[in-house]
Amino acid sequence: MLKIPAHSRFYFECLNFAAAAKEYASRVDELLNQMAEAHGEDEYGLYTTTIPALHWTAATIYIYANLEQRFTEACEIVKAVKHLDLGYSKFQGQGIPRAKLYLIDYAKLHLKITKEAWEHGALLGKLRNSLVHGGFSKQHENFAPLSAYAAKTSAFCVSGESIIVTHKTVEHALGIVASVLDRLGEAVYVLQR
Repeated sequence: MLKIPAHSRFYFECLNFAAAAKEYASRVDELLNQMAEAHGEDEYGLYTTTIPALHWTAATIYIYANLEQRFTEACEIVKAVKHLDLGYSKFQGQGIPRAKLYLIDYAKLHLKITKEAWEHGALLGKLRNSLVHGGFSKQHENFAPLSAYAAKTSAFCVSGESIIVTHKTVEHALGIVASVLDRLGEAVYVLQR
């Protein structure tokens, strides 16, 4: 039986997650519309507004959480393959910024992730934090960057003091994640060739 090394399995898991999540996102709105039609006028708003808003918010949060988890896994794999003394947890910061510091500056991993992709990832992290922690107002530190990002990408909307996410948000997040995970997986895969 052929065993796929951890770094190779990681690469294929990254690719499979991005592809499966994108396919899923394309089908959810269609399903919710069918449910709204089946349940009639009384529950139409529930299926066309409330449930989709909750669903797309949860999906956006999950996609970013998965991206963070993949970076953490990459740090562990790189530490083992390169026999490094320090682990990811010893570095300052949190999440992807800490992983980036570990992988690029400490482990000297060659990641072909563009500056723009890193910036999109950081803004996706701000979006995730605002969705999870709430308290989004004009005085919030993420208000200005997220408002500008929403206007630039049309992936979500900032309305007053609310963030409105839709399937477009998930598709946008998946595009970022697919690109970043492809490069991350490739770098980890190449590491032990």
